[in-house]
Amino acid sequence: TAWTQTYSRVNSAPSNALSETAWYVMMTNLHETAWHDYMGGPVSGWQHRYSSHIKNAAVYAEAAHWAAGEYLVDVNAYMSDIDIDGVDELIIHNDRVFAVFESIGGRAQYIFSKGPGAEVFSIVGSCNTYWNETDGDYDEPSSNNHQACFADVSPHYRNDLYSISVLSVTGTTASIELSYSEVTKVIEIELGNPYLKASYDIGPQDGYIKHGMTPDLLGLIWNADMDRVWNGGTAYMGFRNPNSGATGALVLGNGGAYHNLEFSGTLLRGDEIRGYDRFAYLLYAGPTSAPNGSGEIAELEALESINLDDFGPRLNDQAAFINANTVEVTFNEAVDLTTSQIAGNWSLQNFTGSYSVTAAVRQGDWRKVRLTVSPNLPGGESGEVVVSNVLDLNSNLVDPAYDTATLAVSNGLTPHTIIIDGTKDFNRDTECLYAGTDTLTITWDATYLYVGYWNKNLATGDLFIDIDTNQLSGSGAASGSWGRVNFANPFRIEYQIAIEGGGNSMQINYWTGAAWTYVQYGTHGGFSYEGWATVPYTEVRIPWSDLGNPTGIALAVHVTQEDNLITDRVFPTVNPTGNNITISSFYRIYAPYASGPLPLMGVETQHILVENPVAPEEMVITVEAGIPHLQWLEVENAHTYSIYRAEAAAGPFLLLGTTEDLEYFDLNPPAGEIAFYEVTATGGI
Repeated sequence: TAWTQTYSRVNSAPSNALSETAWYVMMTNLHETAWHDYMGGPVSGWQHRYSSHIKNAAVYAEAAHWAAGEYLVDVNAYMSDIDIDGVDELIIHNDRVFAVFESIGGRAQYIFSKGPGAEVFSIVGSCNTYWNETDGDYDEPSSNNHQACFADVSPHYRNDLYSISVLSVTGTTASIELSYSEVTKVIEIELGNPYLKASYDIGPQDGYIKHGMTPDLLGLIWNADMDRVWNGGTAYMGFRNPNSGATGALVLGNGGAYHNLEFSGTLLRGDEIRGYDRFAYLLYAGPTSAPNGSGEIAELEALESINLDDFGPRLNDQAAFINANTVEVTFNEAVDLTTSQIAGNWSLQNFTGSYSVTAAVRQGDWRKVRLTVSPNLPGGESGEVVVSNVLDLNSNLVDPAYDTATLAVSNGLTPHTIIIDGTKDFNRDTECLYAGTDTLTITWDATYLYVGYWNKNLATGDLFIDIDTNQLSGSGAASGSWGRVNFANPFRIEYQIAIEGGGNSMQINYWTGAAWTYVQYGTHGGFSYEGWATVPYTEVRIPWSDLGNPTGIALAVHVTQEDNLITDRVFPTVNPTGNNITISSFYRIYAPYASGPLPLMGVETQHILVENPVAPEEMVITVEAGIPHLQWLEVENAHTYSIYRAEAAAGPFLLLGTTEDLEYFDLNPPAGEIAFYEVTATGGI
């Protein structure tokens, strides 16, 4: 059994601080194992959570062997079921740090240290505190009692099953890789170093990673003092046990990661950091000297100057079409001014025509470069923008695997892929649903629905996109996911995109039939650029799959104020504004107002209807040289007109043709006969 195996391992471990900690962990989780909810009833749930972690003491016992110098190899990485739960863990160590990673979440559940004076500590892992939320090897996000390190909380994969593997082992170095979906992290260790180096690659998005520290768990059991490690800046942060000097800290340096927040649990304190795309940092585990009067710790100050930025800039995979002779590209990090502005470092390849870059200008956002192209790019053109010899601010050369961006020049029709970066690359001529003091645009491709809204600083209001996927009376929510507005049949909504502003706030919420389910940023496939004071432009990318792949939708957009919750803008604009309004008019992107199922290609989205077009009025027919000339007034929301002719007023009427004009000439009228004409307006897409 797990109990007997754990006892055997703990009992045979060499005597040191880690084996003593193993005894505490085992006995804490062993106590009161016979506790039942009532006489003759089941074992209590809280007791299950305790007893299922008796096995964790085996990890401390094995680390005690390492700390005692019993390992023949100083640096190693390997798979082993160290906690005897039937699943292998990934272990990496040198002579100073011993870390155990679970495949669940790809997290370091345990980290142990050995100082230069042979002092040994448990730095990560608080296995003898109350197990409040799990009887497995999972984080406890509500209590933080058992928060591991390298826990990926956004994208939210902290409890997903990672692929784990050993990358390399030499006599002095070792590295491992842990990956899930778009997240890959590589952990490296080197002989003599009291730290792990973590390198993240998460793609073009922000990532948030939590790290819980219990510096000297054995000491904390008796005295829970932990001092904050913070040098007054953001170069490093963590926690130090003032009684033993044991320290767990994150050294961010120039690796591209930033501090986000601090948290705490029982016998545990921790830090969450944030990074974009690719970033690296160190996790220090070991004893340190006391901080000086400025809060600086000598051992961590020495690590601050290590160069962690050894990865070149990456070009985003899509370039933005600004106008006929201007293209904008974006890197994942700031780029060097001189090399980015050399026109010869840029080329346009695989286009139908021949084009050259005549100028390159880095923008105020140093990740962006605008290229002047000659001759002008026509609609429908497509190809690739290729960069070479451009450096980042740390003189790293552009990553050759990411030196190309595709460019598709809009021809005004769907599909049109929009880059979500705050650059207005919608086609205003063909994709605009409303233009005035503010502007609403929409388009799509095979994968995403795109919505753009200008002009609103979301620091003072919230943006909502309301989507009804079936247009059935009685189906869907009668009010929004945040309240504030109501919906009328047949447009009661199944989905609502809610954006509070400030970055990474986009929710894709859905109606279950009884209640709203809230899907936060990082757990859905959507993405947004959220308008702010300097760039009051919000653009949103919504996966069709996150909407259930509908064949048609009805859509509305509204803005409510942060302070008074008043809805002061609604599209379509025929809807009312004010407090607790009801939205009853929607943009109709479904049959018969759409000529095919979504995502429908080859259409101008500006023709999306709100209401049925009315029949043309005041048609006048004159005959000029024997040719009937039909004229009529323009119909709102109509984009084409169909002309029919019959020999009798009752019909039948046969189609003569269609036109976008407000007139039509019947070039082949029936000779010597009376003719009757009918004109209908066509709207939608």
